[in-house]
Amino acid sequence: MARALRFQYPGAIYHVMARGDGGKTVFENKADCEVFLHRLGEACGSCGWRVHAWVLMGNHFHLLLETPQTNLVAGMKWLLGVFSQTWNRARGRKGHVFQGRYPRKGTAESWRDHGEKDAEDLISRYAPELGLPTSSKELEALRKGDERKALLAGLLASKTAVSRGWLGQRLGMGHPGSVSRMLGEVKRNKKLWKRFNELESL
Repeated sequence: MARALRFQYPGAIYHVMARGDGGKTVFENKADCEVFLHRLGEACGSCGWRVHAWVLMGNHFHLLLETPQTNLVAGMKWLLGVFSQTWNRARGRKGHVFQGRYPRKGTAESWRDHGEKDAEDLISRYAPELGLPTSSKELEALRKGDERKALLAGLLASKTAVSRGWLGQRLGMGHPGSVSRMLGEVKRNKKLWKRFNELESL
């Protein structure tokens, strides 16, 4: 089953944490901490991240990250992957080091000003790629369940803080429940999910 959409946009600030698989200790010694911080520095260098705060807590870590570009997912995948490989190699082990998918939350400050204005800008950008009009009136004239609308709604939900209600009204998709249902269909349908990822990377 496809994973939930990640909320990303330029300039976002996130509280990110990850726990050791099964609650196990990850940072067993000073060397483990130094390796992680070194890799974090490399990730910041390549992704342009700004670390405002960090703490390593034995079996988990917390980061307060600012991402000038929409690259949290790619950067965290690299950071956790490379650190895990080093950690396992040092112990002659294999398998997961961290538990599941890392939780992260956008801070209230980073969500401010990334709502309807940003969504309108993204509509102007993505609607033509999908062969859709940009005006509310023209979008409303199209079928509510149009897959192209669902893709557009998914992109807006992924990159902005607009509500399901706003998406339903602006894109002519009906009530919030209908929007949520169509977003779920994007994640379940392999063809739509592939197209979503192609568009998100543009």
